[in-house]
Amino acid sequence: MMPLINCELDLRGFSEPVPVMETQRTIEHLQHGDILLVTTTDRKTLRDFGDFCDLTGHQLLQSTEEDNEFSFLIRKHHKTENAA
Repeated sequence: MMPLINCELDLRGFSEPVPVMETQRTIEHLQHGDILLVTTTDRKTLRDFGDFCDLTGHQLLQSTEEDNEFSFLIRKHHKTENAA
């Protein structure tokens, strides 16, 4: 079953670093737990979005490639409470 997508970002035609920068800018406005669908045509995003999620704590739910287009489902990380 496909998760509920809260926002879509079409970045076809843009090359690095634009897809990651625009994704970061967009995801900042989402609620924790929301899912963002990003579509690109830059093959380097296959690596970039994995690295981006590792660094930011967001969850890369899925990445797919079809007809030289790359789609990524990213769940915005949940806010964690700092232990006192």
